[in-house]
Formats: sequence, C-alpha cells, structure tokens
Amino acid sequence: MLKAVLFDIDGTLANTDLIHFQLWQQLLQGYGLQIDHPFYQKHISGRTNDTICQNL
Repeated sequence: MLKAVLFDIDGTLANTDLIHFQLWQQLLQGYGLQIDHPFYQKHISGRTNDTICQNL
C-alpha cells in the first residue's frame, strides 16, 4: 500500500541545478562549445535531454 508521495521541486530538498550546469559545461566543452549560467538557464534548465540536444 502506498503511504506517501514525495515531490521535490529542485531546491526544496536537493539543489541540483549547479551540478547539472557544471555537467553540461563539461559535456559541451568536449565539442568546443562554451556556455555560461544565463545560457544554461534559458536553453537547458528544465528541458529534457532530447529537447536540449535538438536545440543545440
């Protein structure tokens, strides 16, 4: 029986945004691309990997 459902909007229990930003920076550097945090927030954060890759 289900006793509880837990939802975590990033930053409530765990703040993973900085980790995701750093990982995307490292990944894209391998392709010769540089991103800053404003670019990450506008084009990457909150999107699925498929959508991100299609738009890059």
